[in-house]
Amino acid sequence: MTEWMSKRQAILERLSDLQWHSWRELNAVGGVRYGARVLELKRQGHIIDTKASPTGGRYYKLAPYVNPPSQKQVRVYLRPEDVEALITGIVSDDVVEACKMALVRFRSNP
Repeated sequence: MTEWMSKRQAILERLSDLQWHSWRELNAVGGVRYGARVLELKRQGHIIDTKASPTGGRYYKLAPYVNPPSQKQVRVYLRPEDVEALITGIVSDDVVEACKMALVRFRSNP
């Protein structure tokens, strides 16, 4: 891994041979948050297969094709009664506030 290469790029480079790689290999080039970098690659459209090792841990393999990037989504947590009201067209102040907070979290985490 070159000094300027991001952890995500380093993981993509490691997987680019289309062979299975252990979580330890990805951890070595991508750091302890290698799983987050793998998720970022998947969101960009890279198809990464995983399988469990019989001795524990996981293995990762890059597919030779790419899907269109997925759109990041805003996750809003609502109480069941607020969801029922929203379905019937009633938007309470609590729902509006929950949506505002979710959007703030979404924008602060690119």
